[in-house]
Amino acid sequence: TAGAEKTTSRTKRLRGCFERGVQRAAAHDYDYAHAMFAECVAADPSNLQFVEAMLENLRAKAAGSKKRTGGRLPKPLKTALEHEQWSEVLQLGIEVLANNPWHVATLHAMARACEGLRYNEVELAYLKEALDANPKDIEVNRHCGRSLGRMGQFDQAIAVGKPLRFFGSLGSVALAGGSLVTLAVVAERMMGVSMADRPLLLLGVTGIVLGVQLFSLGLLGELRDRHVQLAAK
Repeated sequence: TAGAEKTTSRTKRLRGCFERGVQRAAAHDYDYAHAMFAECVAADPSNLQFVEAMLENLRAKAAGSKKRTGGRLPKPLKTALEHEQWSEVLQLGIEVLANNPWHVATLHAMARACEGLRYNEVELAYLKEALDANPKDIEVNRHCGRSLGRMGQFDQAIAVGKPLRFFGSLGSVALAGGSLVTLAVVAERMMGVSMADRPLLLLGVTGIVLGVQLFSLGLLGELRDRHVQLAAK
């Protein structure tokens, strides 16, 4: 049919464009290569291979130059993001990255657009690039952990959020709650109130024990991550 022929022709055109980009990148002609990869990504923004090739080429182009990770979003990109015009965000983002591949706000905006369009793999690719540029960016880390959790990759989601920080926060809540309940029960006992048939004491002790266990899990997770990092070196 005409529709199938049109799709086949488009696929061949993009594949040829991608292969020319690969050839020019290998020849260190990064600007021409970006033009090819950008055309591929603009036409098929959900294609992980196209997106990774574009980002890799931009990294090679910017190699040796100082990373400029900060800065606000350009107004047109910010407006498109606020109005959830996801396709427009991706198109404008490609233009910004051509001049500054380390611009964290743009990479994060493109990841948000991919989240809205359900391009899960590409979303993670943009988030990874943003974290490589600035590993301490709080919003990007939160987005990454949320997305990994949404995709069922819970171990990685916890690792991104730091195990001790993740479990420590939960442990603090449980420990504080359990301690307050236990202190209240003990204070009542000192005032002569009978502790018989008082489930609050059991609840308080359970909270304290749960808090300690969560802290322990966080500590073990941190130790595991440190061991993995040392083994990788």
